[in-house]
Amino acid sequence: MVSVFLFGNTLIKKTDRIRIEGIENFEPDRSSSEESYLLYYPADIRVSQNVTLVKEVNNKGDILTEYEIIDEDFRRVVAHQKPNHSNELYLSFFGEATIDNYFYTYDIRNNHFKKIHLDYFDFPVGVDHIKHFGDDVLLQNLVSHKTGDQNSDEYGNFSVSITNVTTEQSFETELGFVPRWSPILHFKEKVLFGTSGYYNEEDEYVAPTIGISSLEEDRIDYLTFNDTKEELFPVYANNDFAYIVGSSGQMYTLDEDLNIQTFKPFEKLSFQDHYFYEESNAYLMLDEKKALYSVMGENGMVFGILTLNEHPEFTLLEDSFAEESKTYTILYENVDEEELYIIELGDEIDNVIVLNSHDLTLKFKFPIEQGYLMDFVVKLP
Repeated sequence: MVSVFLFGNTLIKKTDRIRIEGIENFEPDRSSSEESYLLYYPADIRVSQNVTLVKEVNNKGDILTEYEIIDEDFRRVVAHQKPNHSNELYLSFFGEATIDNYFYTYDIRNNHFKKIHLDYFDFPVGVDHIKHFGDDVLLQNLVSHKTGDQNSDEYGNFSVSITNVTTEQSFETELGFVPRWSPILHFKEKVLFGTSGYYNEEDEYVAPTIGISSLEEDRIDYLTFNDTKEELFPVYANNDFAYIVGSSGQMYTLDEDLNIQTFKPFEKLSFQDHYFYEESNAYLMLDEKKALYSVMGENGMVFGILTLNEHPEFTLLEDSFAEESKTYTILYENVDEEELYIIELGDEIDNVIVLNSHDLTLKFKFPIEQGYLMDFVVKLP
């Protein structure tokens, strides 16, 4: 049988592609004895792709088998991993804003997707993202859980909700304090999130803040860290501190009493002012204290280890895989396989990079087609 598939605006004819109904029913095995990986190209209406295409490839990038997964609820995703639950990935949708009360997780060890229904809301609230850290599961909604709407005012300000899925508690954000698409931190029974700056009715720029909510008291407080009106991005929280990075390259720590300290972990970078430090799917917590972290410079991305302790430090990787003018997205770490996966996008060739997760040395690098449409890599056991 010959099937026709529109992939990246290009018609492809492919024989013997295996069709699966439902992403939760996808349980593939290796097609041969050689080591292989699955590359996921989720459904994306923007390129007229209405199914999820999965390619099994070897560690040279040769295609071994292809699958089409029919699932109208599964589409483009960003994977998020937290070190205290390293076997479970949380998948945030992007590319199409739909107000649905569900999200997906992925079990790395058992190679299984699971749909999680949010059945405790009175309205469809949607999921903006599920990038979070802490013991509980936190996510950001697309609308307010109180009204089922964004409650916009005449100045374009709007509100959404942030919810603790584990406890089924939610709070509505305030007009003018729009949460960023950045991690939500659970720290000392409080929820911390970043907000975007905005212009008020006097056309004055109101600085970005870190919102701090106490779910028990149903209130939100706000912190800023200096007078530069820099962008602020929550990075991580462990038992001792919450860590916030600013677009200036400074890092701020908060203790349990919300006392603030300021550090300059990136100061050893040459031309420090020419880097961009904000979070952009290019860091991964390796454990409770260390992250593989990237910053964007004039000549491309540079990678290092960000150590989160009483005095945060950033150390460049000595043997880096990064090349000038290419961009990178860190996906996640497979702890059992001792591998870490990265997508590399270039002008002509895109690649999957597989690092040894112990020393971050290069294990494999193989070419992929249209890497900008591929979101996910899985090693078949």
